Amino acid sequence: MLDSNRYLTFAINALILCDDTHFLKTLERVFDKLGISSERSADYASALAMIEQRKIDAIVVDWREIADLGQFLETVRKSKMNKDCLIVGIASDLLDLRQAFSAGVQFLIHKPASVVQIARCLQAAHSAIIVKRRKQHREPVRIAATLHTRSIPLMSATIINLSSQGAGLKLDLPEDKSGLRFHAGDEIDMSFISPGSWRAVTVSGRVIWVNPEGNAGIRFEWAAEKAKLEQWVAERFDLAVAVSRGRLQTA
Repeated sequence: MLDSNRYLTFAINALILCDDTHFLKTLERVFDKLGISSERSADYASALAMIEQRKIDAIVVDWREIADLGQFLETVRKSKMNKDCLIVGIASDLLDLRQAFSAGVQFLIHKPASVVQIARCLQAAHSAIIVKRRKQHREPVRIAATLHTRSIPLMSATIINLSSQGAGLKLDLPEDKSGLRFHAGDEIDMSFISPGSWRAVTVSGRVIWVNPEGNAGIRFEWAAEKAKLEQWVAERFDLAVAVSRGRLQTA
């Protein structure tokens, strides 16, 4: 059985900057049907505060409600947490449409819009978010691994999340943590049993980060049976998404 905490991976949220009552109600209704949590921002300043405080998957903005929309979008793209979030624009005329496309807006709703048009646009944005999550997904696991670097001949660890691109580790540290010589930037070789094929897998990569509590992030630069590992991670992601969508349909 899948751990219910795993579904947190697929939680999607949206920020709405729109005062149009018709649009607002429809947006919220469609988002709710898609299982996307949405929150409306009252003004430009509060929207920027939200963008700096937490991860947002999609921003829906009415082109005419922000005086300097170009600056707003530039701020979003420079945001550490949300530079890659999807932007859905609500445009009223051809000039708005041209400006929106040149500003890098990925999806557009053109006023006046029907409920069907709004729903199709938001469904397309939702699918795009899922595709991006699929590429970035790391499956929660607990797999024993052995590894070594140039300065550490042998160390054991537990892989706590895994993708074809990298892994999160819980290192088995000695009681005296001051002796830890595992550093960001270290080249690493690691071996573990692949959950997809149950074969021994050897990977080479680099330590991206490490903390005193014994957690580390590894980026793979080469992996044996990488294609099978990619397939396994993708299948796990698709299964969880399917179950999550099934829950929405029966809710």
